[in-house]
Amino acid sequence: MESFLISQEHMNTQQKPYTLKDIAQKLGVSSATISNAFNRPDQLSPALRKKIMKACEKLGYTGPNAAARSLRTGKTGIIGVYLADPIQYSFSDPVAAQFLQGVSEVAEAEGINILLFSNKHQGAQNYSVEAVPDGFILYGAPEEKETLNRIQLQRKPMVTVDFDLHDYASVHIDNEDSAYKIADYTLSHNPAKQVAILGLKLSKNQHLGELEMADCYGANTSISKRRLDGYIKALTDHSITEYSIYSIPKNVASQSEIIAQQAIAQGAQILLCMSDRIALSAMNVARKNALQIPAEVCIVGFDGIDDGEHIYPGLTTMCQRSIDKGREAAKRLLNITEHAHLILPTDLIVRGSC
Repeated sequence: MESFLISQEHMNTQQKPYTLKDIAQKLGVSSATISNAFNRPDQLSPALRKKIMKACEKLGYTGPNAAARSLRTGKTGIIGVYLADPIQYSFSDPVAAQFLQGVSEVAEAEGINILLFSNKHQGAQNYSVEAVPDGFILYGAPEEKETLNRIQLQRKPMVTVDFDLHDYASVHIDNEDSAYKIADYTLSHNPAKQVAILGLKLSKNQHLGELEMADCYGANTSISKRRLDGYIKALTDHSITEYSIYSIPKNVASQSEIIAQQAIAQGAQILLCMSDRIALSAMNVARKNALQIPAEVCIVGFDGIDDGEHIYPGLTTMCQRSIDKGREAAKRLLNITEHAHLILPTDLIVRGSC
């Protein structure tokens, strides 16, 4: 069995950081053996790798230079995830957090690191950082075309999530059909009642309150508009022509409760909410108004977050499998799957709120 002797004198006099070649010479093994010890441990016996790693630790050598390896292979081992919302919000939002969990599971299994970007905080410092990842996952369509154009100029693999971009792989759900299904179920079990749609990010003007259709984003760029189209189609099929549409710019309780209070004050008996967070806030407002759910006001959500299961009554919702969405996006970016485009199924989850 090989053993490695390292003199204390050498350890104290070494000034310049060791290279992989230096370490190989000191330990009397090949450069490939050292590289395998750090990057492909399955190529060595456990005993040999243990001895190499222990010797490297004594020498203060932490592994092959990542920058040099990147120059040699053209790969950094990093993928970029571009978030349409601020990074801080994305960590607090259950849906975005589930998506990132799915991406992380695949990346970790493949030995890949993740670099997060946010379309909400652009600056000159981002330009050079965007050159680092080997490819990008775009979670939601960037509001600024400049961001998208800049990323495309990198000429790297890219996967879009919740929007389409010509010639790039994509992962979606059918938002319009899913919204139609939950609205159709709700209206079938609660006929002839006054309806309000509590919409999320429906317009660029950040308006909080009732909204006109003319002010909405287009369906090609907004999943919220596609959900709105699904709700309206269900209302039309149930011969309901009068309803209210409300706009909530941010998926937070403070804004959602204001709008839910407005809708309930105007007599809404069915609240079709574009997120579970909005629906949970609406349920809280209904309780504050001493309204029975679902007897006096029926509330449904969209997303399938865990909180909807742990309240009473439980929230009826459309689950969009956000963890799977993250996994599938990462698989497509890393070429683990050959299928470029995927529409994930959704699941209608019926609980006590409807």
